[in-house]
Amino acid sequence: MAEPRDDQWIYRRTEVKTAGLNFADDLNPVTREETPNGWKPFTAPVKGENWVKYGTGERRTRTLGTVHADADTASWPSPKEQKRLLAKLPEDPPALLRALRAVIPIDDELQGSKDNADYRRVVLALSTVDFIPPRARAAMFRTLKTIPGVRMSDRPVTDLLGRPALVVSRTDGASDEVANLREEMLIDPETFAYRGKRNVYLAGGKIDGVPIEEDRVVSGEALVRTEVRDQAPSPSAPEPGSETGSPERAPAG
Repeated sequence: MAEPRDDQWIYRRTEVKTAGLNFADDLNPVTREETPNGWKPFTAPVKGENWVKYGTGERRTRTLGTVHADADTASWPSPKEQKRLLAKLPEDPPALLRALRAVIPIDDELQGSKDNADYRRVVLALSTVDFIPPRARAAMFRTLKTIPGVRMSDRPVTDLLGRPALVVSRTDGASDEVANLREEMLIDPETFAYRGKRNVYLAGGKIDGVPIEEDRVVSGEALVRTEVRDQAPSPSAPEPGSETGSPERAPAG
């Protein structure tokens, strides 16, 4: 995309699908009552939309037909500032990870370990920042290789929209033991652009009390489209009957 003006908005549309499972017991999820015929790969997709003002970081999200203004954005740099900070990232992995804390302000303690916090910052940068300078993107992928437990598939899988994608993930024994789930980032195999993410229920767990022998994808999110728009809907605006989009939008470039 062409770089937006400060008063323009970055619009993202996503689709989310989940399996018909109840995870009240993470280690033994059960089929929901509304899916009596057994485990189903996915439910109907749920559309997600959000807008972020390029110059200020003001955020709006449409949930269940209502647009909400996100008030908890003060600690996050605006997209314009994120781009500026990423352009200054050093290429040395340890220095890059330290510098990335100014771009992705998450609490190390909430991530369980320093390695996991480092991994989460890189993944959040790659998945949420729309204007990453090519040099910084390459440096972040090289840095991922230095974090213990990180791996990238060499064979593409298929995302929720049927597009090929490579899988980036990190093995975290503590998390796997508690929930038996692994979150994976999906990237375009040619451009390495962010495609979405998915959650995988790991082999060895049980579904409806029956042990499973292979990993199963139980939820996923696909980034459908990103655009630059001149306007965002006002908070509490009703959902329009047509596809959510305002006619006042700039070409993506």
